[in-house]
Amino acid sequence: MRWWITAGLALAAGCASDAVTQVVVVLEADEGVEAAARDLRVEVLAEDGRRTLREVTLGETAAARWPFRVPLVPYEGDAERRVSVVAEVHDDVGTTVGVQRVETRFAAGETRYLTLRFSDACGASHCPAGQTCREGDCATACLVGAATEDGEPSAGPCFDHARLDGGAGDAAADDAAVGD
Repeated sequence: MRWWITAGLALAAGCASDAVTQVVVVLEADEGVEAAARDLRVEVLAEDGRRTLREVTLGETAAARWPFRVPLVPYEGDAERRVSVVAEVHDDVGTTVGVQRVETRFAAGETRYLTLRFSDACGASHCPAGQTCREGDCATACLVGAATEDGEPSAGPCFDHARLDGGAGDAAADDAAVGD
């Protein structure tokens, strides 16, 4: 399934060339997560507080299946923007099956790739702000995407979580959940 999210506020659909400034987030899942998953939520939060939320019911259409590709483009073409992505998978009763996070930045005129995997070893682990679960352990979520889809990302800048967090229950950076 292809989602286009303008990192900030607007949503758009279309084709992209390699010259476009974008980060493509590829969402994959281990077999156990795939079997339990009924819906996927992806929230994008820009440093300036703009939020975009997309949801899909898995299996609802032929395109609604793993892996998911979420191309992000900077709001108003501003390649200096940084974004935080929180992806959550829920089962048929709404219980969280997995959470993946990444905080990243754009590279002007480049397509960058980040693969996030919902691992059976992670389950619904809750890692602190600036971290995500990888194979059962909390690890940095602050990454710069790779130049190729199968490349390795590098360490990147983290958000100022204290500035972004609006307090308990606001579903912002420190709350470990996507708002309903």
